[in-house]
Amino acid sequence: MKYYIKDPKDSRYLHFDNVGPLVEYAETIIQRDHNVNRAQYMQRLAELGHGWDDPTGANFLRSLKEHIETGIIRGDKYVKKDVHEISNFDKPEFGD
Repeated sequence: MKYYIKDPKDSRYLHFDNVGPLVEYAETIIQRDHNVNRAQYMQRLAELGHGWDDPTGANFLRSLKEHIETGIIRGDKYVKKDVHEISNFDKPEFGD
């Protein structure tokens, strides 16, 4: 499965083969656009009562859904989805 992230700065789509590098790219967007790193960003959310970060970055990306578009590539279309939820089902036993 292919995943994508849409960079809000120039509206370009970047493609990834798995979620880890996508989360890393989202971290660079936060650093660039908000001048904070992921830990600082998540600390601020925790202080506001929105929960803590997790190792996979699921809460991090979900908190950014208003700022950064992520999803999967199906054929030649970009489908906006929760990439962590989708990646849980990207296993042979679930089929295509």
